[in-house]
Amino acid sequence: MGALLDKPKTDKYNEHGDWNGLRYGLASMQGWRIEMEDAHCAVMGLPGQLKEWAFFAVFDGHAGERVNFIQKPHPFIAYSFRFNLQQN
Repeated sequence: MGALLDKPKTDKYNEHGDWNGLRYGLASMQGWRIEMEDAHCAVMGLPGQLKEWAFFAVFDGHAGERVNFIQKPHPFIAYSFRFNLQQN
């Protein structure tokens, strides 16, 4: 377990979208942890022949701000994931 705050951080990050007939929503909150430990990724329209596909993931940080991630993800997905980490 990571270190805990005296009071939870209850600010919430919300995101939603509509793409290719798909509606999605997500939310995150830091809570009692000193730093945000989890991350998410929502990528619409993958590159190449997957333009009609979307990629959604939730990454559990397991008591640390660095989230365990796939060893060699597609560069587009890895970029989106890093961007979302910086946003949260």
